[in-house]
Amino acid sequence: MVCGAHREILVTPPRATLEISSNCPPNAWPSRSRCGWHWFAALSVGLVHSNSANAASPAAADSNPNVARVAEGPSRSEIVVRVDGALDSENEHLLDGLIRSERRSSALSLAFQRSPLPVAIWLRAVLREKRALLVAILDVSAADAWRLTVVDATRGRALVRVLPTNAASLEAVASILNSAASALQEGLEVASLPLEQVVAEPVAPKSGAPSPTPAPPPAASPMSASPGSTNPARVRARVAAAVTSVADSVSATPGLSASLGIQSRAGLGVDLTAASYFPGRFETALGAFDVRRSTLSLGVGWTFHLPPFRLEPEFGLSGELLRRAGASPVPGVFAATDSNTLRFGPIAGLSLRYPLFSLVSLELAGLAAYYPRRVRFVARSSETYDLAEVSRPVLGARLGLEILSSRE
Repeated sequence: MVCGAHREILVTPPRATLEISSNCPPNAWPSRSRCGWHWFAALSVGLVHSNSANAASPAAADSNPNVARVAEGPSRSEIVVRVDGALDSENEHLLDGLIRSERRSSALSLAFQRSPLPVAIWLRAVLREKRALLVAILDVSAADAWRLTVVDATRGRALVRVLPTNAASLEAVASILNSAASALQEGLEVASLPLEQVVAEPVAPKSGAPSPTPAPPPAASPMSASPGSTNPARVRARVAAAVTSVADSVSATPGLSASLGIQSRAGLGVDLTAASYFPGRFETALGAFDVRRSTLSLGVGWTFHLPPFRLEPEFGLSGELLRRAGASPVPGVFAATDSNTLRFGPIAGLSLRYPLFSLVSLELAGLAAYYPRRVRFVARSSETYDLAEVSRPVLGARLGLEILSSRE
């Protein structure tokens, strides 16, 4: 637009026309003189009047191609969480699940990010996109405390919470973020600190304004610890109801299983597992007897994360003790004394776990073992008669709980 000329700008339906004129010199640009303010004020009034008219007559506004429209800004529909420090993927997925479980009816999406960029630069980039309603920075690099920074992306304000590291830390983080997100959706304020006090450098200085002097970093807190912030391994225990096969002629027998092991932060686990099963009853032409199975196995596994599940294949060596007892021979047949037989073989398993709480998971596992030694039960007189044979391949399953000593 060139000042000094008479122009009409249609910013309302055909019934309303706003006329703007000025007496500026022909070569003047509106931003350089008082004429510019006249032009800007008139255009602003026109736009406001246009919005009011359009709200009253939407059909007329849609039908008029000359009406000026103001584009709507992008809606803020994201919760962005940056994680700094050695938070393993298992706990990250657990935190993801805790947040989502309380926001199933919310339209907000959730995104976890890790970035090598300094916090100030990363935060500036996230805020510039104008998609985030809430931005959180979770620093778990300290051994005894976590630092959670919550940023109101719309108002550019922040709050900081220092949380002690314990079994409830993940639940505390999820609760704070969900409460803040709900408040922001309702239009409430949740933070009061300027961003310059939270990050090491200004986040979004206004164009043309002098850059403020960076605020000094916060005083040292208990969370300022050495990089070695997590234990290299943790203890885990498992208890389960189990079932196993015995022989083709005998139904699968139930039992109990318990294990104790250690798992590294990377996911490598070593477990010692003991199981005992109810006797399997063998019925033969010369009588009946019971065979009870007990096993002790040592296995090595590796955990894979398939959120929200964890999958762990396991391989190892198993020892099996077979105890024959409770013989009931038919008349004319005498039972031998009870006997025990020991055999060894490889074992493989696959466990699927679903986290119930921070340190407790539900576990379903399938097992397969093979014992090369053949175990037969016979009757002897002048001849030998085969009565039964215990299977060399053995299949089993268990359903129970895994309990961890601590988070990684």
